Amino acid sequence: MKQLVEVELSQHVSPEALHQLKRHAPDLSSKIETLQKVNAGIAKSKADMGSLGIGRIPNGTRPTPMPYESHFLDDLTPVRRNWSFTIPQGSSIRETKRILHCQYMGDGCSGR
Repeated sequence: MKQLVEVELSQHVSPEALHQLKRHAPDLSSKIETLQKVNAGIAKSKADMGSLGIGRIPNGTRPTPMPYESHFLDDLTPVRRNWSFTIPQGSSIRETKRILHCQYMGDGCSGR
């Protein structure tokens, strides 16, 4: 196939231009492959975000381990059903867990 392309091009393109095409084609091919991989990664990330948006863990993603696991937790339900709170921009996971815990306990933990 490659030879057929070269024969066809050699009828319409000068030898110097054909040489330049041969020289730059592998680089262009490599860049196209990289772009295709990036686009596939973007599509996968969008699909993963969609899964997270409907409350499902994306395929191939390990669920986050919970530090306190017990089969007794399966039978318990939270006392408070409706929560409304704000996590400040830039909060760490530790701070977010503290805020959630304080809201659940009911006092809002006004002091740090």
